[in-house]
Amino acid sequence: MKRSSVPPERPPKKSNLEKTPHQKNEEKLRDDVVEVQLYESSFQLRRTDGTVIFPPVTIEEIVRRAARVKGDARRVRVRVFIRPNAIMSRKIALREALEKSGLTGGDIVMKNLDY
Repeated sequence: MKRSSVPPERPPKKSNLEKTPHQKNEEKLRDDVVEVQLYESSFQLRRTDGTVIFPPVTIEEIVRRAARVKGDARRVRVRVFIRPNAIMSRKIALREALEKSGLTGGDIVMKNLDY
């Protein structure tokens, strides 16, 4: 049997310029403040348009992100939006973890939402 000298077709390589869905989500996040929504027991990152990113993130991930941002004009580095159905022990756990990492009360803003 004679072999063909034509190499088999390969799937096109993914361009380095193409972004994964995770990278596209990251583009829509603020770069000066970590905005998080607490819904029941889950933390979701908030995009600049107010929508949230799934899957939820851990408290450790929020602390890591907070360490990388500089803060806004008021020096706020983490803004937490608390839904009415949020489990308060999760709010307390987040605040304690952020304070343990070196953030102070002025670096963290927690806002109760009414929806």
